[in-house]
Amino acid sequence: MQGASSYAGLVDKAFWYILGVSALLLVGITAVMIGFAVRYSRKRNPNQSQIHGSVLLESQDVIHSFFVPAFRVKEDAMPGRVNHAWFQSDKPGEYDLFCAEYCGDQHSQMLSKVRVLPAAEYAVWQANPPTVLAGPDLLAAKGCTSCHSLDGSRLVGPSFKALAGRRETVTSNGVGKEITVDEAYVRRSILEPKADLVKDFDPVMPVQRSQLTDEELDEIVRTLLGL
Repeated sequence: MQGASSYAGLVDKAFWYILGVSALLLVGITAVMIGFAVRYSRKRNPNQSQIHGSVLLESQDVIHSFFVPAFRVKEDAMPGRVNHAWFQSDKPGEYDLFCAEYCGDQHSQMLSKVRVLPAAEYAVWQANPPTVLAGPDLLAAKGCTSCHSLDGSRLVGPSFKALAGRRETVTSNGVGKEITVDEAYVRRSILEPKADLVKDFDPVMPVQRSQLTDEELDEIVRTLLGL
């Protein structure tokens, strides 16, 4: 019916315009995806490169969330799964690092820093890696003080205060017994936290065997027994 609507021709033109743009975008996006897959294929890039700011995230206990507000980056860390996050910082400095997923009673204490160094300083640091942190600094860096206090107060786990020689009631293989805290007990509690469970505390501590070097373990044991 000729002349039924003065908009019919305009609508048809808009339809063909949108269809053409969509087709061009589809072809362009597909070409970019194929180009990316070819450029970064395992065959062409057998070794990793351009990984500045790349981190692998895995949790030993519950779901956490790696969050650096200054970089606008946030990625979950989950038990039994490795996630990947990437960022690039153009300005040296220290930036706050938080856990953005409620993960337990001490969630608000999961704080850290991302330190960005100029290229020259980073090269020096990389050539001369830092030695093991000492004392409470190492306990804080490994997250120990998120669940164990240094002043005798009760947190998720027993306090570290006056640990050496302390008498504790523990459960081993379902059997209760009383022990005296010594070096062997402290080491076993770190490497096998569910072996001897202290009375009235839940078995929530993750295994630390893969999280510590031998030097770090030795330093932590010495520190705990000296508090």
